[in-house]
Amino acid sequence: MLFIKWSELKKEALEIRKFVYNYKELNKIFPENILEYEFKKQKLAKHFSYRTANQQNFVLQYYIGTQGTTHYYNHKFGKWSYYPD
Repeated sequence: MLFIKWSELKKEALEIRKFVYNYKELNKIFPENILEYEFKKQKLAKHFSYRTANQQNFVLQYYIGTQGTTHYYNHKFGKWSYYPD
């Protein structure tokens, strides 16, 4: 069951990341938030957080199971990471 949830979250995360990069391409800055993003599965929205720093970097993260188990994407490093690792 947890694997299925992770799979859904990962798919949604990739779509959000695409949304953020498309926004930057059109507006030359990263969005301040992801409120304009339309979740494919609205029930997953509560698992995500997004933050940006000076419109030059962003971090998208989601948790699965507990909030202490976090997967995140950092634009500065251009890759997905996992905490705790």
